Amino acid sequence: MKSDKSLILHIGCHKTGTTAIQQYLMRNQESLNEIGWHSFFIRPDGTPSPRGNANIWVDFQGKGEEFSATVNKALYKALSKQNCNTILSMEELSWLDNKEQIAELQGELSKIFSNIQVVCYVRRQDQHLLSHYQQSFKGPHSSARSFYGSELCIMPKYKAHFDKYLNYAEKLGLWADVFGKQNIHVREFERNKLHNGDAVADFMHYFLPDHTFSPDQTRPTNESFNCVQSIICHYIREQREELWYELGRTGFTNRATFAYPVTPKFNQQQSVELMSNYFEANVKLKEYLPDLSPEWTDLALLKKQTEKYIDGGEFTKADYEASLSAIIKFYDELTISRFIKIKWSRFKESIGFKRQLRY
Repeated sequence: MKSDKSLILHIGCHKTGTTAIQQYLMRNQESLNEIGWHSFFIRPDGTPSPRGNANIWVDFQGKGEEFSATVNKALYKALSKQNCNTILSMEELSWLDNKEQIAELQGELSKIFSNIQVVCYVRRQDQHLLSHYQQSFKGPHSSARSFYGSELCIMPKYKAHFDKYLNYAEKLGLWADVFGKQNIHVREFERNKLHNGDAVADFMHYFLPDHTFSPDQTRPTNESFNCVQSIICHYIREQREELWYELGRTGFTNRATFAYPVTPKFNQQQSVELMSNYFEANVKLKEYLPDLSPEWTDLALLKKQTEKYIDGGEFTKADYEASLSAIIKFYDELTISRFIKIKWSRFKESIGFKRQLRY
């Protein structure tokens, strides 16, 4: 007999404060337990994810228009061991664009939980693509990199398969058909639309109101790369992907050496060109978000809002010069022990040593 347990299924989208929400849930497990909730972030090997999410349970295949996501079926057995109400936050689920897959997910989860509420945050498509594409430079195995491509640019040209992710109305329609529209909760990721202007505060206020929210800024969240970080990581992976691991993964580019005051920005033309593909779809999105910001569906308003974006749209000569200076400074500051460690990693790779992936 199915237990009387509830599930909050937080499916993203990417770049809408998901990392901050997940880390908050992870750090506040004790207080969540006191109100009968538990955040699930156990990995397939039984260890907790240090990131506080369950994304590793989603697998990916293919690239570009052939890109697809599947849920590891072992997830359901792991979830069945939960003995209380559960929060499952995994933004990689937002890649699911196949109704049969979503139906299978719902069917398995319904064997474990009697009440399932699906939570999704959406970000205006031009803003989302800018941030999500830059995310792809952070790691060689990024799902965004496989989906959007790996060209060094601020924002890629629109391709038809982008609709699989960015046509929120169509995607939410699939989830609503399976889980029931009354169980789909959509929030707009816009500061003036979020509770207290914060994604974590918003999530806790609307979906876990019994929890006493206490802002916690002790750890950095998943911030977007600046221009120097994007350029350097791109060329490292173009020349020799393993070097990124040898240099220290994200710990390498997070060094003060690579601090740079300029972040990637789109220009108005890029914004309008991309959004022209989604104005009609966003009208349908109002079915889930009646108070959707008007520029999502109005070209004139969008142009007025983005008229300040006259700069941006591409990396500049100054960005490349700063990148070259930063990498030289990095090597100048290397200690002997760190240099030897990098060279030792390179030697092991050259004789066939296989790096173990860590999640």
